[in-house]
Amino acid sequence: MLMENALVTKARSIYGKLLKDEDFNQLIKKRTVGEVAAYLRAHPFYFEAFSGVSDQNINRKRLEEIIRKYHFTQTLKLIKFAANKNKPFYEINVIEKEHQIIMSMLKSYISDDKYDVINDLPIFFDRYSKLDLYEISKTKNIKELVVALKGTVYEKIMNPYVNVTNDQIHFNQFEMLLEQRYNEYVSIQIKKFFKGKVEKDLLNILNTRTELNNVVKVYRLKKFYHTSDDEIKSILVNKYNPIKESKLNALLNVETPEDLLKNVLKNRYENLASVDKNYIENYMDSISYQLAKKTLLYSQKAPLVYMSYLTISDVEIDNLIHIIEGIRYGVPESEIREIIII
Repeated sequence: MLMENALVTKARSIYGKLLKDEDFNQLIKKRTVGEVAAYLRAHPFYFEAFSGVSDQNINRKRLEEIIRKYHFTQTLKLIKFAANKNKPFYEINVIEKEHQIIMSMLKSYISDDKYDVINDLPIFFDRYSKLDLYEISKTKNIKELVVALKGTVYEKIMNPYVNVTNDQIHFNQFEMLLEQRYNEYVSIQIKKFFKGKVEKDLLNILNTRTELNNVVKVYRLKKFYHTSDDEIKSILVNKYNPIKESKLNALLNVETPEDLLKNVLKNRYENLASVDKNYIENYMDSISYQLAKKTLLYSQKAPLVYMSYLTISDVEIDNLIHIIEGIRYGVPESEIREIIII
């Protein structure tokens, strides 16, 4: 109990040091990646992240790498306070990052751009993951990736697609497979280590994440890729992502962002964030962020606070990446402001 109380206290302490609205307002006004780096270097939370890093070596990729790695080290600090009996639950962040590695490799196959998986990973990641990062980094297609994943759960997941060529890769299909794997892993860990209200609340967080992701996915597939309803159903429905027929039909009938509020989400989330017709993903992420912040600030249960902290950390990382890339590619300040969550 003392360890769990310490985790709650530590999570709130880290949250209190994260960037505030005013920090993001200032960062949006920066004109170069170097200016963003200088601002973060001077910020109390990120000061340690830049220790030993020369200003001359800072470019967009390097800065994003520093941010991602530093947030992972903060997560490791929280895991140290987790009780040994339920440590596997607290490794869900590692599982998610493993999925990001595989998806990034698939993107590199599709675009024929080499992805430096090792340099892009947080420090000490290999201590927590069973993936052979060196072998993965050398792969150029799914067939080689399956070999590099030998002995891991991902070998079984990817093996049916071993003969899929790079120009035949359907990104959404693999995204679904890994989301299913994540939901399966987290569900199993929750039910194994927690009971009663804590179990129920943790599963509710997971189900809410799945629901919001589904809304974004359906909207994106219908609007931008004109995917058929049958194909969308095959992507959405599985053992760890059950959807009632009425809810699925409502999702499939979505035509505009306003439909998300009126016909799908109804009164569940509309008081948590304002919808922008151009950025559905941003709206859903805003909902997740507000729910996570409420849980982190008011719950006394370490696993709930931990899951909420992961969401908040991801939002801060995404905000900074949006700002850095927006500046790098000359996106107007007003447009950057629309896609960050504050």
